[in-house]
Amino acid sequence: MFVTLTYSVYMKENRNISIKIRLTEAEKEQLLQRSKEEGKSLSSFIRESALKGRSISKTDVQMIYELRKIGANINQLAKHINMLPSDENILYSLDRINQYLLEVETINRKLL
Repeated sequence: MFVTLTYSVYMKENRNISIKIRLTEAEKEQLLQRSKEEGKSLSSFIRESALKGRSISKTDVQMIYELRKIGANINQLAKHINMLPSDENILYSLDRINQYLLEVETINRKLL
């Protein structure tokens, strides 16, 4: 099975150079599946993987964004706890922080 790749040094330049590689049918299907999962064409997926070492999917970008939001929320809760006078409010805030940490764990498992 042959897969033809094209690449260019400049993004606005036409990609007119081809590289042929040999794959098994299973390898081809795996590449097609991974490119589909990341919402990219096969050529784009292989080009990014080869040139950048790894292709970053739209899902990964969204998860990173969500992790940053959760981190900001945890920081806000920690600041709030330091200003609280009663133990009951501290326990409530610690419970909220625990909920955010569980969300982070869930997202982390999805990334791995």
